[in-house]
Amino acid sequence: MQAQLLELRTNNYQLSDELRKNGVELTSLRQKVAYLDKEFNKAQKALSKSKKAQEVAELFQRLAETQQEKWMLEEKVKHLEVSSASMAEDLCRKSAIIETYVMDSRIDVSVAAGHTDRSGLGSVLRDLVKPGDENLREMNKKLQNMLEEQLTKNMHLHKDMEVLSQEIVRLSKECVGSPDPDLQPGEAS
Repeated sequence: MQAQLLELRTNNYQLSDELRKNGVELTSLRQKVAYLDKEFNKAQKALSKSKKAQEVAELFQRLAETQQEKWMLEEKVKHLEVSSASMAEDLCRKSAIIETYVMDSRIDVSVAAGHTDRSGLGSVLRDLVKPGDENLREMNKKLQNMLEEQLTKNMHLHKDMEVLSQEIVRLSKECVGSPDPDLQPGEAS
């Protein structure tokens, strides 16, 4: 139980760090969206002032690409916001579970210390759960199922975090290849 508790705490801290990192990446993506909005507005202004047909066609192409990239980034930002909120909720739930386990383990240790003639925590728990007490057994089974669900969710969250990290790396690389390399996201020309 202590090993599981330690593993849950370690996962909890890792998820906290990943959530913080995703928040930073989310801010960066929002800046990229703002930059693309400015590029879109520039393209519209340039189109209205342009008189040559080829320039107009090039600007339309640039406008379409910028608009599509903007929509894709907005979708990714929305997905990251939803994922971050979900991870924050899971993190809060897992923190509460860990606190409960810590409190239970402290109580179990103090109960076990009071019964020196018994052979540890296992015998204390066997004494507490009588053979005919099916309600406690059902509750124990439900708690075990809940713990397994939480661990499964944790594994899925970890996989989602890996996918999001890969997506962030890809988006960061796309940011590096922006149309005007002298401009940083969020700057005006």
